[in-house]
Amino acid sequence: MPTASENLFVHTFSQTIWRILPHATRDEWAVELRDADRKTVSWALLDLALPALRWHTTPEATDWWSTLVAFAEDALYLHNYRFPDIPEPTDLLAVSRLEGTLRWALPGWTFVEQDLQSGTLIVARKLPETIQYQQCDSHTGRILQPIDREKSRALPTSDFRIPVRYGPRTYTLMYFRRFWRK
Repeated sequence: MPTASENLFVHTFSQTIWRILPHATRDEWAVELRDADRKTVSWALLDLALPALRWHTTPEATDWWSTLVAFAEDALYLHNYRFPDIPEPTDLLAVSRLEGTLRWALPGWTFVEQDLQSGTLIVARKLPETIQYQQCDSHTGRILQPIDREKSRALPTSDFRIPVRYGPRTYTLMYFRRFWRK
């Protein structure tokens, strides 16, 4: 049961909550919402420090086959799946954390991780014989220099969140349940 000093935030969405990603350093949650009957998807940003719904939208270039893959720095990263019968991401999209608008799209590339040393993203694309890894400017989506994956394994722990499945008795799931009951 929440104490009187806890800030509670209650918001009802018309769509089903599909995925929630808390920000690694801010008191914010990115929420992916879906309506399976209408095949619609949208995203929302909950600012628990205020507490308030900052925005709820469907950014351009997204559709039913888009999904939330990471929440890092000032952006939500989404993967598009151009071929619904093949469960493999084909494009990377960056959505502004502040406005919920599309910042950039990177066709043919997928999110791998955030590189804290350089402040860039590491992205990948499939080539006929291999997978190519590159640095990517997180603000513009511009592809930068190639990455040696063996060297990149030594990067510090990334400051981003990716989707996680929680067991029925984990603390985080119990916290979410408390939030959902309100």
